[in-house]
Amino acid sequence: MAAELSASLMCARLDRLGEEVVALDRAGVDSFHIDVMDGHFVPNLALTADIVAAVRPLSRLPFQAHLMVEDPAAYLEPLAQAGCDVFIFHAEATPYPRRLMSQIAKHGMRAGVALNPATPVAVLESVADVPFVQIMSVEPGFAGQDWITTSPDRVRAARAICGPDASILVDGHIDRTTAPLLADAGADVFVCGTSSLFRGGHDTAAYASALSAMRECLAATTTGRAA
Repeated sequence: MAAELSASLMCARLDRLGEEVVALDRAGVDSFHIDVMDGHFVPNLALTADIVAAVRPLSRLPFQAHLMVEDPAAYLEPLAQAGCDVFIFHAEATPYPRRLMSQIAKHGMRAGVALNPATPVAVLESVADVPFVQIMSVEPGFAGQDWITTSPDRVRAARAICGPDASILVDGHIDRTTAPLLADAGADVFVCGTSSLFRGGHDTAAYASALSAMRECLAATTTGRAA
């Protein structure tokens, strides 16, 4: 299956977010990754359900909400109404992940579980049937951090627990060097931010070029693995 490239809207130009969504859609991105932060679970504040609702009419592509918040359940109704397709909560933020997964499904979204770098991957054993797993390859809350080199081992462990049907996302310093290592470990969704997608111009042509370069390096990894 081809790798999915998801644009991190936190890294886009927020003063022209609607234009960015349109340009990224036309450039061929596969989905949008939306970081929601409450200033408590992580120090920063980021995107909101109102922002999601404002840009939702501009693209039919999937919207993935990544909840870096202390109380993810409080965001279920707002994000469902805003049009999110995937609701990814942090394992560290709830003692009852299966209950929350059920609530996510009742709101018409698919569930995902995110893990901080210090959280043992073994916590996934109780939610091994979750559709999405997000491995943080940097500490959550800030863009532009150094990549954590143990991330491929964590992806490999998550894949072993959750099996071939789960989508394994990786988020944090994803570029043409790190993405192939993660793909080889079993990742198939890559959150593209400042390291890979938003480094050059902010227009359709620049984004299409960046996405093409990412796909080329990932295709080479897949070809080499098959050989």
